[in-house]
Amino acid sequence: AGTYDESNPYVNRDPRLAATIVYPGQVYNGKVFSPVISGNDDHPAKANNSTKTGYNFKKYINPIDQYDDMWNTGRNIMVIRYAEVLLSKAEAMIELNLINDEMYAAIDAVRQRAGMPAVDRSKYNSQDKLRQLIRRERRVEFAYEGMRRFDIIRWNIAKDVLNGKVYGCRQAGNENPILDETYPNGDHKLNLQGEPFFVETRTFAEHNRYLPLSQSSLDKNPKLVQNSGY
Repeated sequence: AGTYDESNPYVNRDPRLAATIVYPGQVYNGKVFSPVISGNDDHPAKANNSTKTGYNFKKYINPIDQYDDMWNTGRNIMVIRYAEVLLSKAEAMIELNLINDEMYAAIDAVRQRAGMPAVDRSKYNSQDKLRQLIRRERRVEFAYEGMRRFDIIRWNIAKDVLNGKVYGCRQAGNENPILDETYPNGDHKLNLQGEPFFVETRTFAEHNRYLPLSQSSLDKNPKLVQNSGY
C-alpha cells in the first residue's frame, strides 16, 4: 500500500482490493471492465444485471465461467482458511498482551501471502495499535466471507458501528462529452457530484447480539426459553 492518488485510485493499494472486486479499468477474464463508458455492456444503462456502483464482485467467482452464470461456478466455498487460524491466533495474543515475534509472524504470514509488507513493528508496538491493525486485517482478508458481523459482535462494537442513518449517493452529474471507446485514453475525466439521499435508520440493541429462537423450536420443546428481547 502507498500514497492514495484520487486521479488514479487503484494504484499502490492493498493487493487484496484487486483480488476481491473488479474495479473500472481492471482486466478481468481477458476483458477490460468499463462501467463508465456509455453503451458498453458494463454500463448500468446497458443491461439490467450491470452493476450500479461501478464495481463488481470477484471473490469466489471462477474467471473461466461467464460472469452472468456465476451461480453455477465450480469454485469451492472456504469454510475455514489457514489465514483465519493465523489471524485468530494473533488476535488472541494481542488481547492477552503477548506482543512478541510469534504474534507478529502470524500476521506477517497472511500479509506477505497477499503481497503486503511485514508489519511495521516500530508503528504497531502496543496493544491498542495492534488491535486496530488486526481488525483491519480481518476486514480486508475476509471480505465477503461472512465473518464481519461475528467479528463486530465479538469485539463488542456493534452499538457503535451498526446504529445510525444510512445514506446512498445519487449521481448528479453528466458525462460531457459522452465518453465512448474511441475517446483518447487519459484525456477525459468525469466530474460527477454525488447527491446524498437518506435510505434508512438502522438500530442495533443489546439483545441483537443473540439471534431469536424459532417459534417452531419453542413449540417443540417447552423447556426452551426465548432469548431476552424477543
